[in-house]
Amino acid sequence: MAATLGTNVSYNLSKLTEAGYVTQTRSQHDRRVIMVRNSESGLALCAVLQELNARRLDALHQMSSRTRSC
Repeated sequence: MAATLGTNVSYNLSKLTEAGYVTQTRSQHDRRVIMVRNSESGLALCAVLQELNARRLDALHQMSSRTRSC
């Protein structure tokens, strides 16, 4: 998947679907509605990204604590 996605939601969803991170299912009640869900790969990626985000936030917090003590 490209590092940069466009600003169009439909385009981005198509790329995420092609990459296997989400699935799309059309509503049975309203054909205009498309249900989007994370796939197993998408859920695994979310877990990785959450861990990376937590590490970055912790590092920022530690840096902030050090600069306050100076």
